[in-house]
Formats: sequence, C-alpha cells, structure tokens
Amino acid sequence: GIFSPDGSRVALTSASHALLYDAAIFSRKQEGKWFYPTRAQYRADLMQWELAIRDLGEAINHGDRDPRWHQMRAEACAEVGNLDQAIDDFQAALESDPALTIAREELCDALLARSRPGDRETYFEHLRMLIERARHQDTPENVNSAGWYASLLADSPTDIDLSALLALVHAKAVAAEPQRYDFLSTYGTLLYRVGDAAGARDALDRAMSLYPRNTGPGGT
Repeated sequence: GIFSPDGSRVALTSASHALLYDAAIFSRKQEGKWFYPTRAQYRADLMQWELAIRDLGEAINHGDRDPRWHQMRAEACAEVGNLDQAIDDFQAALESDPALTIAREELCDALLARSRPGDRETYFEHLRMLIERARHQDTPENVNSAGWYASLLADSPTDIDLSALLALVHAKAVAAEPQRYDFLSTYGTLLYRVGDAAGARDALDRAMSLYPRNTGPGGT
C-alpha cells in the first residue's frame, strides 16, 4: 500500500485496480493487522516516532502476537527516550522469539543507556546468550557482536571469560576479515579490557586508519 503524507489514507493496488481507503475505515477491516505495522514502518521511515508507536500499539492490541511489532515499537520508543517501554517491548519480543538477535543487542543498548539497579545483571544475562550464540554459530558478525557487548563494561562476572572471547574474536572475525574496521575496534577494546594497552592501541589505530570517523558502538 501507499500512504498519504499524513498517513490518513492508503491506496491499495490489486491487479489493475487501485482503491483509496480512509485509514479509519480500513483499520476496522480484517486487514487491519497488516495495516497498522505497515503504516508504522512508513511513519518510522519519516522519523514520526510517536505516530509509529501508536500504530504498533494498535497492531499489538488487535491480538497479533508477531514479536516483530514489539521489537519495532521498542526501537521507536528508544528513539524518543522512553527506555522503560523499549526494554519491556524488547523483552516481550525475545520471550516470543529468542532468535531475534538484533532485538537482544538493542536490549543491551537500552539497558546500558538506562543503567538502573538490576539493569547490569540483566545485561550480563543477555550477553551470555550472545556469547553462546557466537560459540555455536561462529560467523564473524555473531562473534564480533558478542565481543563488542562483552567489552563495554568493566568487571564482568567471573564466568564470562574475556580472554577466551578475545581469542575467538581474533580467530573468527579479525583473521577472517582483517579489513573490517568494526572487527578491529571490538578486538582493540577487548585487548584493553584484558590489560593489553599496547595491543589495544595498535588494533584501534588500524581500525581508525580503515575508517577515521569510527565513533559508534562496535564501529557502526
């Protein structure tokens, strides 16, 4: 469907026919479960976060249990600084589908940003899951993700072996794709965490040489 600029109308095409629906009428039809998430994505693309949040709430309230709607609403809530709702929605999405890795990573970001009592422990719970995925599905991206989130906090629990993770990042990410500045950034940060300041400086210098504007999480 194609939405009007304010999202109040939607044009649907079917074969050679095009129909223009008033959104309020369309949303009451059976297709409403499709309508709200689609319009929410349209509004999110325009950075109309509050309107996107409202539409995703309607999709969820219609009884559609697709965990993606919780993830999308969490992302929109994070954009407007509503971290409480964002964290609740990320957790709801992961309860329905634990394989939503991006939602788990974004949940870790939100927990770090909120930093309330208990958030650190919840962060480490999800970090353990990222590490477990990296060990069993050791693609460079999975390994880099686990390494990056492990590097962000000092004083990790004793069961999180940073040295072993450092070796995994080097073997499965950096050695596999040595020109990836984000992998080198993760590797350098982990080196710093385990006390190798010289190695960290070298890795981070290489990362910066590959992408001088590298300032984001994990080099993104």
